[in-house]
Amino acid sequence: MSSFLANLTIGSMLLGAAVVLVVILFLVRPFAMPEDEEKRIDREEVDSLLLRKESILRDIRELDEDYESAKVAPELYNRTRPQMVKQAALIMKQLDEHGYVEAPSAYAVVPSVDEQIEAAVRRIRTPEQLDADMEAAIQRARVKPAAASAGPATNGGPRYCPQCGRRIEPDERFCPQCGHHLAQEQHPSQAARA
Repeated sequence: MSSFLANLTIGSMLLGAAVVLVVILFLVRPFAMPEDEEKRIDREEVDSLLLRKESILRDIRELDEDYESAKVAPELYNRTRPQMVKQAALIMKQLDEHGYVEAPSAYAVVPSVDEQIEAAVRRIRTPEQLDADMEAAIQRARVKPAAASAGPATNGGPRYCPQCGRRIEPDERFCPQCGHHLAQEQHPSQAARA
């Protein structure tokens, strides 16, 4: 019986030594492989940036939907959306600095709204470019509706408000967005036709 206890004690000691060795290896691993720790920290930063980017893109989509359904005032929309796009651009710039490259989707034939927003944000990397692009878009939006309201309005085609550029239905006398009186605009064109 004493040999059984002696064998049990040696087995217990070997098991205890194995557990102690595993614990020591686990504790020494970060010091033995510091590059793994740096990669882990970088990966955590990238994951955090990706989560923030997805959150901002979702907020932009919700803001666009709210604006289209007239839940958000145009002033608030025009002030808030560029700030959100700028935040998304800065986050994507930080992702670029970390060397993150998003893999293209093999199944995406038509770009989704997310991909379109991300493509727009990628094109706009600096705040100066953002401001210049927004100004150019505003100028194009102001020029197109004025040209469209002058020509096709007399032919029964789509009309646009000369003040804000919103599309106007043929039976509307006031712009639903800015309240501009449209009957004034119809009379000169009808007089020019006569």
